[in-house]
Amino acid sequence: MVKINEFEAMIPLRDKISKEIGEGKSVKEYLNNKEYPNPISGEEEAKEIAAEWKLKDAMNEGIVKDVETEIDFDKLEVYSFEDMKTYVPEPQQWLIENQIPKAEIGFLVGKRGERKTFLALFLSLCLASGKECMNDKVPEKKKVLWIEEETGKDNLTLRTIDMAKGMGLDKEKLDIRFISYSGLKLDDEGTEISPNKKFSEFRKIVAEFKPDLIIDDCLQRSVNFEVDKDNASISKFFTEIVRPMTRAYGCSWLFIHHLRKGLNGNTRNEDPLDEVRGGSELVNYARFVLSCSVPKYQQSDDCEMVVFKVLKMSNSQKTPAKVISFTNTKEGLKIVYEGEPSEVLAGEVQCGNAIQEYLFDNQIFEFTTGEINEKADEIGFKKTLISSGLKYLLEKGVLEKEKRGHWKICGDSSQEVLR
Repeated sequence: MVKINEFEAMIPLRDKISKEIGEGKSVKEYLNNKEYPNPISGEEEAKEIAAEWKLKDAMNEGIVKDVETEIDFDKLEVYSFEDMKTYVPEPQQWLIENQIPKAEIGFLVGKRGERKTFLALFLSLCLASGKECMNDKVPEKKKVLWIEEETGKDNLTLRTIDMAKGMGLDKEKLDIRFISYSGLKLDDEGTEISPNKKFSEFRKIVAEFKPDLIIDDCLQRSVNFEVDKDNASISKFFTEIVRPMTRAYGCSWLFIHHLRKGLNGNTRNEDPLDEVRGGSELVNYARFVLSCSVPKYQQSDDCEMVVFKVLKMSNSQKTPAKVISFTNTKEGLKIVYEGEPSEVLAGEVQCGNAIQEYLFDNQIFEFTTGEINEKADEIGFKKTLISSGLKYLLEKGVLEKEKRGHWKICGDSSQEVLR
């Protein structure tokens, strides 16, 4: 055990090693991986090795900090007009192309119970495995750190492993770490005299694990202030904690967050970002905002469709919305990219086309609403959507309505049935 009052004598040795191995490299990691000669050649070498072992113990116990983690979060970066003339902005780098940029702050928003956590887990598994994500490339495998106060270890484990099985990743070694129900408050650093122990430990975890993406589920439970009421605390949180950590460690943040109460899913708003709790004050700190929603009409009871949208992407073009499906199987939770909403989720159009195909395949010329409702599962849509599909075929001129609840294929269309 290293005594705390001995640490000052170790600082020069730590700094000497830091210069030898190169700026920005971890002294602690270097010492933990260093191989020493056996046998030792003499007394002088033995003293040097003993000093390094003592320093290594002190660093592993957290008594002596690693130079790499000693970051001045309060240092201001100043640049001039002349600097701008020669400055070339770096091209956008991606963790997941078109979805999560590198070293940026973002949100994943949606209504309660609309698969936000599931979608974030899916993004995590794709990022950690290097698997393509909703038809978008993952340039390389990355590390993910989860902070979650919504689900708990038991449920999160079940969901994660079930999804990993469905993706064929349950045997893989993935660099994802979780912090569950810890009571960690990301806005509470404490003071210089009395630092918050949990936050200090969190910062140490980030410094040592070096995650490329930190996911927080969810923002409101991870801070002490009311997100939709306290603008001053929002500003302080992002300018004094999140942004400095982003610059220091080069990580991206994805905060899972809710929509405003009373506005959930109201897409008639001119700007959907106005639906986010905390409004423009919160969204202004985000470089990207993602959303997920469950459409009203689902094609079947066996799977659930979810619409994924990019609502904001500061350094790149926003890409079209995507539809993915979640299906529970014996092999785990299967997640499939289905296409764009216009191709997949035009409910009455898709259902109408499925009804038409069913009628033509079975050479049915006349039927009742009750009869076609009984075949809803075979057609592949819920009964609640069948009436919309029939209305679409009526407007299209494929069907005509003889009387209430009785349908007949129109003359021209009936010839197609006989082909």
